[in-house]
Amino acid sequence: MGISSHIDIVNALDCPSDYTGGPNDLCYKVYSNHSSYLDASAQCLNDGGRLASIHNAFTNGLIQDLAEKSGTLIWLGLRCPDADPNNCRWDDGMGAPAPYNAFYPGNPSGIGKCVLMMIGGSADGKWITGDCDYMQIGFACQMNAKGPFTAANYLLI
Repeated sequence: MGISSHIDIVNALDCPSDYTGGPNDLCYKVYSNHSSYLDASAQCLNDGGRLASIHNAFTNGLIQDLAEKSGTLIWLGLRCPDADPNNCRWDDGMGAPAPYNAFYPGNPSGIGKCVLMMIGGSADGKWITGDCDYMQIGFACQMNAKGPFTAANYLLI
């Protein structure tokens, strides 16, 4: 009879249980309940965060996966006053979406000023603009992690 050990080392973020850890010590959650942009932003603030900002392809893919699981289009924390993507601004104060953006061709369109992520089909994970007040869709929130941690789990057999 021998003893073997199995060691799993998990690097994770200290996120609320219903949030998913992501890059830059941020936690993400997609709500499937349909809300206007303003109501979605208020819910994220109530959670202690804000609507999600996306500054790279990895984060876009993470939020896209969460949106697909929820089965709904989602608001992002980005607003565009016109059809020029250089004039768009993230709610987190990070400025325009350059150098990374995932706008669907022809967007921002100048029709609607709030940005949402599409799911499914050829537009999967792409961003378009929509009416901030009229559209009622899901949304993605982000918040800072409480702190990074490393957990080691030892299983002796």
